Amino acid sequence: MDPNAASAEQLALLPGLGPKRAQAIYTFRAQHGSFASIRELDEVSGIGKKTLERLEPYLCINPAEFAKTR
Repeated sequence: MDPNAASAEQLALLPGLGPKRAQAIYTFRAQHGSFASIRELDEVSGIGKKTLERLEPYLCINPAEFAKTR
């Protein structure tokens, strides 16, 4: 799943994320723009190293979409 394109509801379906953290990702993206890499998710409040490691297999950044936002 691309965290730059997913809705908060879609993000909440990821293992261990839940609605609160999913909304935090969605809000952070709306305020700061697209994520250039998955590792940038650790800047989101509530997303720590362990959570990020758990999510990484399910996430990818779509480079074509990222290029359109820049």
